[in-house]
Amino acid sequence: MASNQKGGRLGASVAATSKPSTLINRNVTIKGRRTSLRLEAMMWDALQEIAIRERSSLHLLCEKIDSTRSESSLTAGVRVFILGYFRIAATEAGHAGVGHGGLKAPARPGTKTSSSEGGQA
Repeated sequence: MASNQKGGRLGASVAATSKPSTLINRNVTIKGRRTSLRLEAMMWDALQEIAIRERSSLHLLCEKIDSTRSESSLTAGVRVFILGYFRIAATEAGHAGVGHGGLKAPARPGTKTSSSEGGQA
């Protein structure tokens, strides 16, 4: 067994100070084969939200991601897909396509807006 210069086992101090994992392990079925993914809770929530929006099951969505991914693992492919999906939605065209995105830059303190000048908002 390997040891460090102080005579202790390598990795012993790392294991004692590491935090518990925040990853959640779930099984998905891709082309009839069960596989597992370890993702953060927020990523699972986002993936489920996408599946609902796209009227798909989580399994079919993961199958689509797997068939089109260029990342080294399915987990990495899922994370990249989620990021790309919401980045597209965050564009001006994406916002316009769903009927929102009219946010304007907040007014600077001390400047008047049309509504504060008696104009219509």
